[in-house]
Amino acid sequence: MKHKCSLKRFLSLLLAMGIIIASALPSTGQRVLAADASASAAESLVAHYKFDGNFKDTSSDSTGTAEGGAAPTLTSDSVRGQVMKSGSGFSWIKTSNPLYEQEGLDGFTVGAWVKANAVDTFNGIWSFASGNVNTNGFFGLSTNGSLYFNDNPSNPTYQDMKEFGGTITVGDWAYITVVMDEEKISMYKDGLLAKELIPSTPSDSFLVGEGAPYMLNFVSQQQFLYFGTASPHYWASGDFYLDDLKVYDKALSGVEVLGEYLADVVTAQAFVDADSEALTLPESVIDNLE
Repeated sequence: MKHKCSLKRFLSLLLAMGIIIASALPSTGQRVLAADASASAAESLVAHYKFDGNFKDTSSDSTGTAEGGAAPTLTSDSVRGQVMKSGSGFSWIKTSNPLYEQEGLDGFTVGAWVKANAVDTFNGIWSFASGNVNTNGFFGLSTNGSLYFNDNPSNPTYQDMKEFGGTITVGDWAYITVVMDEEKISMYKDGLLAKELIPSTPSDSFLVGEGAPYMLNFVSQQQFLYFGTASPHYWASGDFYLDDLKVYDKALSGVEVLGEYLADVVTAQAFVDADSEALTLPESVIDNLE
C-alpha cells in the first residue's frame, strides 16, 4: 500500500536516515549509514528467527521444536507484531545451533529484541547447549542481562558473568546484542555499548581461567540453540517476550550492531515519527529554509 508523503515527513525521513544515524555512531567508528553497516553484518548472518507464525529460521529453513509442559508460544504484540512469549517452568524451544562444528570460530554475535515482564539472575532467555541431561553445559543469557558459562555441571569450568546484570529492565522492548571475540564479551542495548568483560579476568565466580577462546570452542561444539531458558534441565524459563533473534558467525563491530538496531523497521518508523512531530514548518515559504 502506498502512502502520501508530506514535506514534513519527507524531511524527517531524511533526518532519520542521515543526520541522526551519523551523529549516533561511536566517535572511533566509521561514519557510515546504517544501511551500509547492516549490509556488512548480513554477510555473516547464519540464523534469523522472526517468530512470524512459526519457530523457523528463515535463513536455513530449520524449525525449532517446543518442549516442556508450558512451552513458549507465539502471540501478538502491539509494538512488534507477532513475537515469542516464553513458557514457564522447564520449557523451551529447541533448535539447531547455526554455529555447530564451525572450526576455528573466532567470534559470534546474538542479537534479539527482548521485553521482560520480570527479571531474574537465573531465569534464562537463550542458550547454546548440548541437550544432554547429565553433562549439559551451556553459554546463555538471563532475563536481567547476566551471562553464564558452564562447560560441564559434574566437573565444571564456569564463569557467572553477573557483571552484565541490569542491562535488561522490566516493561520495555530493548535490542540486546551479545558480541564475543577471542578477547572479550560485549553487550549492547539499543545499538549502544552497555558493558564489556574480559572472561579471563579472575573473580569470585570464575573457577578456571580458560578465557574467551575456550568459550568460543565450547559454543561451536554445542548441537542446539535454546529459546526460553539458559540451561535446559536445571534452569527455569524467564518471563519475557522475544522477537527477531539473529545469530552471526563473527563478532560484529560497534557500527554494525548500531546499524542492525537502526535498520529494524519498528525502530526506523519510531525515528521518523518522532522527528516528524518535532519539525515545525510554515504553511508556505518564499525564501530558503534554514
